[in-house]
Amino acid sequence: MNPIMTTPESTPESTPESTPASAAESVADSTAESAAECIADATSENSASVRVASNTHTVRLLCILAVCVASELMFISRQHGTGAGSRPPMSGFYITMMLSEWALAYGVLQGTKRNGIGIRELIGGSWKSPRAIAMDILIAMGMLLSWLAMVAIASTLTNSHNASVAGSSVNAILPVGIVESILWVGVSITAGFSEEFAFRGYFQRQFQAMTGSVFPAICLQAIVFGLLHLYEGVLTSLFIMVFGILFGLVAKWRRSLRPGMLAHAWADIIFGIVVPMIARA
Repeated sequence: MNPIMTTPESTPESTPESTPASAAESVADSTAESAAECIADATSENSASVRVASNTHTVRLLCILAVCVASELMFISRQHGTGAGSRPPMSGFYITMMLSEWALAYGVLQGTKRNGIGIRELIGGSWKSPRAIAMDILIAMGMLLSWLAMVAIASTLTNSHNASVAGSSVNAILPVGIVESILWVGVSITAGFSEEFAFRGYFQRQFQAMTGSVFPAICLQAIVFGLLHLYEGVLTSLFIMVFGILFGLVAKWRRSLRPGMLAHAWADIIFGIVVPMIARA
């Protein structure tokens, strides 16, 4: 009889004891996850307000970019001076552009690594799941469509002399032939990474730390971003500043540079290769 008596007693006793324990563990786990998310959010906000490099390093980078802008303007001026039927091969120019872009990214890292900040932190970490990848791709597609819409609107509204000069400046460096088109894809991918890395990853955080505010930082990096493309014409440079604000807002919202990098590279490929092909057809 003892085995019969002990069996029903042990069964009901074990059930009520395990249920509260498992419930407590579940509550503790969810609380820990919520606390971890809050800590991560606070850490991200605080890190955005901290300088990623010294002010001296930022000034040096700005001076180097100013020299690059002056060099690009001189190159475009020489292109216009050679005449319409004497366009030189652009392969060397594309290779120089890629080297300059990677040098910019390297220069950024030289300043940030002294503060213990690397590539992953500036970009916004890595993708955590396929859903995150899909979300960034969808956002990048939305950014690209916005870019295309704004360019279409701008092309219909700007029929002035400045607009034609801007168009001729851009056309002077567009690829012709298979070799230049392949190199242009490399330029586009390089620019998508390096420029987003420098402007939305580095300058935006630096300017936020300097000004203590998000929106002025986004505007400042967009202004510098637009001035870097001054060789494309004044009006084009102004529109690129608007794109810089859009990309800065998305980078702040997503806490990641990945959507902007994708959209930036896609846009350069489309406007450098696809649009001219459609126009010629």
